[in-house]
Amino acid sequence: MLNLRDIEVFKPYADEVPEAMLVDAGGDDRCVTTWLEAATLRVAKLDAEVLGCYAMDRLSTFEFRLHGVVVVPTRRKQGLGRWLTGHAIGVAESKGGRQVSLPQVGSSRCFQHIGFVRREQDWVFDLIQE
Repeated sequence: MLNLRDIEVFKPYADEVPEAMLVDAGGDDRCVTTWLEAATLRVAKLDAEVLGCYAMDRLSTFEFRLHGVVVVPTRRKQGLGRWLTGHAIGVAESKGGRQVSLPQVGSSRCFQHIGFVRREQDWVFDLIQE
């Protein structure tokens, strides 16, 4: 079982850019390019092994766009995707963010458990709840 306390999150070094991981997860060229050009691209590592990643951009002073979270197949269903989503929310909050949105792709159950709500074509997490 994966101990999330042992996971470290970093900007990827050149040899850690998760392009293959994104392609393996079903990303097309446009999606992969969007992720790799994001202002915030982070990889989750255990020792030297990259286990997952997320990409996020700032849309405005208070709004951030999480492009998604990807975890390698061998480490799925262990809480890492949820943990990475929480990390991204924390980064947005530390930069003054009040809202994080992401497209409706992949498993929605994880995002619903975290507190994202469906609004039109996106999942939205309000950092300041009304």
